[in-house]
Amino acid sequence: MKMKISSRIACLTTSVLLLGGIASARVAKPFPKEGIWRGEFSVSESKVPFNFELKGKSPQTGILTLINGSRRDDFHVERRGDDSIYVKMNTYDAALVAKIETDGTLSGEYRSLVPGFRGNSLPFVAEHGKNGDTRELEGTVQGDEFELSGFTGPSPFIVKGKINDDNSITGEQGFGIYKNLKFDGQRNENAELPDPYKLTFLKEGYKKLDFTFPDLTGKNVSLTDDKYKGKVVIIETIGTWCPNCTDQTVFLSPWFKKNQKRGVEAIAIGFEQKDDLEYAKYTLGKLKEKYGITYDILFGGIADKRVVAEKLPALNKFIAFPTTIIIDRKGNVREIYTGYTGTVTGKYFNDYETKFNKVLDELIAEPVPEKLASAETLKSK
Repeated sequence: MKMKISSRIACLTTSVLLLGGIASARVAKPFPKEGIWRGEFSVSESKVPFNFELKGKSPQTGILTLINGSRRDDFHVERRGDDSIYVKMNTYDAALVAKIETDGTLSGEYRSLVPGFRGNSLPFVAEHGKNGDTRELEGTVQGDEFELSGFTGPSPFIVKGKINDDNSITGEQGFGIYKNLKFDGQRNENAELPDPYKLTFLKEGYKKLDFTFPDLTGKNVSLTDDKYKGKVVIIETIGTWCPNCTDQTVFLSPWFKKNQKRGVEAIAIGFEQKDDLEYAKYTLGKLKEKYGITYDILFGGIADKRVVAEKLPALNKFIAFPTTIIIDRKGNVREIYTGYTGTVTGKYFNDYETKFNKVLDELIAEPVPEKLASAETLKSK
């Protein structure tokens, strides 16, 4: 009897060890192949290619780097179980969720994480060892049809259309999980982009901007607060869903840290995918953490241009996220820049940066209004 019990104990011990070994082997399963990968999203009837590099820090974590020409965007990869990975798109409230297939390929979907968002996923597949430069937005022309695409973290973007006999074009812009927009255009050798400094301006009779929005603690903030009196103030209308806004934040955050002591303040007003302060605290809080933002971030409401125009009624209209509004020491609006010209635009970015610094230097050099200067003097005593 003792021998039978001992044998059973020995068998159980062996089984536990074997199961432990199997569990260890599962944990130690290698990360998806490191190196260059090429993926394809299925968007309506089109394929949107994207290139990325995978690097494994351990069997459980790694880094996925999206490749667009000279641009690189890094995202954290988390292992989910034995055969799946989860890639949060940083401050964009979305993720890539994929299964590691037996042949080493990846298959999954780009998934919106916004609560209650409908039509919220796009399928994709990816294969190791293949690539192709998509740059910021690149594609092909076949016969009289063209197609361009790109993917930097927010929903994949595609432009496709037709070249007509009269050299005009008609087409559609696809925003993946968001609605599509139709467009048309005429060939013009002398075509130029509109001046971004002249698109948005104050309505007649207005000199100042007036608003009150809650910050990420729920406290209401206005330009009339003491903190901003006598200061040059940079206002940014942004959204965490907006890649241009992210690029603008990457520019402004370190600039502000370097220049704040010169008498400058900045405010980012976030318009998010859900009209809910608690949700905005999460999304805008992630943006603040990711890019080390030290200026104030406020919540303006739902991401809708009409809503922005209603809440900033001094503006003639609201055209684009982001829009930069620069206010002088007297509280008057001195310049408005529509959109953002990122580093990939080369000369255009250099021109933007040069003018931005020139304008700010000039406004900072202006004297603090006498009343405000006196108030500051009394305060210091």
